[in-house]
Parts: sequence; C-alpha cells; structure tokens
Amino acid sequence: MMQNIKQAKHFIYYLIALAVGKIVLFIPRKAALRLGSFLGDIAFLLSRKERAIAVRNLSIAFGAEKSSRDILTICHNCFRNLGKGLMEFLQFPRLKAEKLSSIITVEGKQNIDESFQKGKGVIALSAHFGNWELLGAALQLSGYPTNPIIRPAKLKWLDTLVNRYREGTGLRCISRGASVKAALLCLKKNELLGILADIDTRVDGVFVGFFGRPAYTPRGPVSIALKTGAVLLPTFIIRQKDDTHRLIINKGMKLKTTGDIEEDIRLNTEAYTKIIESYIREYPEQWVWFHERWKTAKSP
Repeated sequence: MMQNIKQAKHFIYYLIALAVGKIVLFIPRKAALRLGSFLGDIAFLLSRKERAIAVRNLSIAFGAEKSSRDILTICHNCFRNLGKGLMEFLQFPRLKAEKLSSIITVEGKQNIDESFQKGKGVIALSAHFGNWELLGAALQLSGYPTNPIIRPAKLKWLDTLVNRYREGTGLRCISRGASVKAALLCLKKNELLGILADIDTRVDGVFVGFFGRPAYTPRGPVSIALKTGAVLLPTFIIRQKDDTHRLIINKGMKLKTTGDIEEDIRLNTEAYTKIIESYIREYPEQWVWFHERWKTAKSP
C-alpha cells in the first residue's frame, strides 16, 4: 500500500515537471532567465540546509580572502545561476545547431579537432560548473558525437523526463552504473565521452588537494585515458553577464607516467583538479557549493 502511494506521488511530481517544462518552452528566453533567477532567489531563501552547506564550503575555500558578506553574495548568485540553468535546460527542445552561435561563443575548437585526429576518442572533462547540461548539448549540436556519463535521478519518472530532454539534443547518455563498458566502446568509435569529475561520490577515487584540503576525487577519467590513449580535454562553459556563454576547450592534457599506475592516477587527477579549481576561483558563483565536497575523510 505504502509503495503504491509512493509511486503515485512520484508520478504526480513527474506530471508537474512535465507541465512546467511545456510552459517554459513557450516563454521567450530572456523572460525564462528572469524567472530562473527569481526561482534561484526563492531557493536561496527556503533551502536552509543547502545554503548552510554552501556558506560553510565557501568559508573553507575563501575564508581568508573574502568577507562574510562576499561569501553570502556568492552563495546567492550560485542559486540564481542554477535557476537560470534549469530554465535553459527546459528549453532544450527548441535548441538548434544554427542558433547556438547567438548564445554560445566557442574558444579552442582546434583543440578538440586535433584530439579527434588521433583516433582514440576524446574525454571532455568538466565540472558541475556554469550550465554543464548546456555544455554537453552544445558539443553534440556542434557535430561531435557526445556520450555523457550521468548519475540517474532518484525518482524514476523524473529521471526518464530529464534524459528525454538530454537525448532530444542528440546526446547518448551513459548511466554511471554501466559506464565502463559503454565508455570504452564510445572511445573505440572515436567519439566524445563527457565526464564531470568534481564531486565526492560513491565511485573509486583518490585524495588530491582542492582549495587546500584533501578531497576524494573520481579516478575514472585518468584511468580510462591511460588505458585507452584517449585525449583528456578540460572543457568548461562560463555564463556571461548578459547570459550568453563562453565554451572553452583547453588543450589536451599531457599525462604524467612514472611506471607506477596508482601514482600516475593520483598525479594526473591532481593536475585536472587544479584546472577545475582555477575556473571555480575565477567564477565562484558558477559552481555547486552546496555539495559536500569534503565529506569523505582521509585516513590518517
């Protein structure tokens, strides 16, 4: 009985999300972004737990550099960025390749083209930064077959809806539970594998420095790159003040090899984490500070 009630509740959530998505689809982009910013304001006020986590994490990262007021402002703008990102995500069905240039400026396109010429696939390494969903969609719509590794949502109906929006742009999503085999296959076909590797999750990882503290970080991107020869390409999307975006494709990383595979994974994971940190330092309001980044403690 309780299970049936739970399923009915989840289905109602799905219907609400579906209805909101249909409405947002017909709102002009600028109006949708204003709505997203307003929703971010509401979330900032009501999400006390997440707000507290974000302020604590920001204090760890910038406590010696920024005032309490600055930290609260960054936290508030973080929620606004997420609200805007949600509106942009809900408008994916009308996102077309020929209109990308009006909202996204791509820098470093030659880096991804040169990486594909090696024929061993490309790993687009990014973070929960800017509008990361738009990043994957933009790469796919720009002509690069893109396969993002995604973490399934807890609600089955919502997960189905979210993936429908993603796959509507042409993305081929790889569920984290079946990621290794599918990831190797897409790289073998010389396609692009998208990985967000900036949070503490239940995957194999290593401890590397992040804002001066040891942080448990996924080892998958480096492990796959070392195994396959795929190019590891740090790629980020940055929201601009006018709500357009800069998509920055960096040069492929030159992976360090010492002969000790575990040390190689640690060294290179540390290297890409420093790159992620550099972007977050420059645009702190565009990262997900309410994630418990340092939740896994390093053993003495």
